Amino acid sequence: MTIATNGPNDATGVLVQDALHSGLTYSSHLASQGTYTAATGVWNVGPVVKSATKTLQITARPNIGTGGTNVPNTAGVATADQADTDASNNSAMISITPVARPLPNLLVVKSSTVVSDPINGSGPVPPPRSIPGAVIEYTVVVTNSGQGAVDSNSTVLTDAVPATMALYVDTGSGDPITFSCSAVPACGLSFSYAANVKYTNTSPLPALLAPPNACGNFTYAPGGSYDANVRGICINPAGSLNGSTGPPDPQFTIKYRMQIN
Repeated sequence: MTIATNGPNDATGVLVQDALHSGLTYSSHLASQGTYTAATGVWNVGPVVKSATKTLQITARPNIGTGGTNVPNTAGVATADQADTDASNNSAMISITPVARPLPNLLVVKSSTVVSDPINGSGPVPPPRSIPGAVIEYTVVVTNSGQGAVDSNSTVLTDAVPATMALYVDTGSGDPITFSCSAVPACGLSFSYAANVKYTNTSPLPALLAPPNACGNFTYAPGGSYDANVRGICINPAGSLNGSTGPPDPQFTIKYRMQIN
């Protein structure tokens, strides 16, 4: 017997009833298929993942006797008429309790600040301006106000670098791309620049892959201070961005810099 879940959510508490014919005696089943109560013919299947199937299989033996009865015969063998010919009990009853899965609700806010320019320096008076040679710092804040957590290792941020700008990639004084995570409430993510940041020198940006290797198509190794060949970045923190019980909501912040050509 094969059970399929075709709805949008996982199914839990799945029960299947399939009573054995009176001429058969339950022998065994696989523990991975759930629990089976031979007296009632009820499977407690447990969860069935959406868009997946679960197969149930019972091993049974014919009773010793004739006509499908439990009366033993002296020969001690099963006779041919003990086949399961009773079609009236060959049915299944499935009771499914859908579970509403809470979903994440992400808000992404990107802002920029001119850090310095070759004429005014870093200011403050006059303030630095967006002119050739200026350094721009970008700040991206991602907040999850939904009750559901993001799937593990599937929080991915990509950003294309304009052709008129060069991305700061120098690691001599620290990570050129920084990450911070809310502590209260805990955001649930961890970050390693070497493991979680990848670059590309192609435009448009490469397609994302399935977690945990979402940035696998970003394969360019940058060099120098500001690398004008970088056309995009892919940032994939490890773990799961937690769901919200707030406000305040779990959030993380990423910062990086570019220079105007």
